[in-house]
Amino acid sequence: DQAVGERDHRARAVDRLPSVADPHVPTKVRQQSVLAPYDLVRQRIIDLDWTFITAPTPSFLTSDNPVRFPESEGLGHPLAFLMFPISTTMTLLASTDLLVTTFTLPKAHDDRASTSASEHQIAVLNHLTITGAYEYLYSHEATPTIARNFG
Repeated sequence: DQAVGERDHRARAVDRLPSVADPHVPTKVRQQSVLAPYDLVRQRIIDLDWTFITAPTPSFLTSDNPVRFPESEGLGHPLAFLMFPISTTMTLLASTDLLVTTFTLPKAHDDRASTSASEHQIAVLNHLTITGAYEYLYSHEATPTIARNFG
């Protein structure tokens, strides 16, 4: 199979690379190789479109894992996002255009601007918060609408 052959070829190429743990590798090279992935993640977050999404009444939930992103897919995925509920009436969504279009989420006309969310969009954003929680969710009140999001 061609895919298996390509994967084996890449694995052999990696084996030929000097180990970053090798004491003969200069400290600066070792440090750069460790920091390079963090620089890529930082740049990807900066490159996403940032929108501050507002709700007309207290609506947004938060959790014991407040910064939500697609952990298994990663930030390089075409549907990448990073979401952070700032308050009960505002959440930050940094995302790709494809995510916003696919899930019909609000997007401000300008990067780092704000826009309001519909009730459905608030439910989608709260669902992301709920599915990213480790154990606890936090809300300003208990309502049937919030409870429905768990089902």
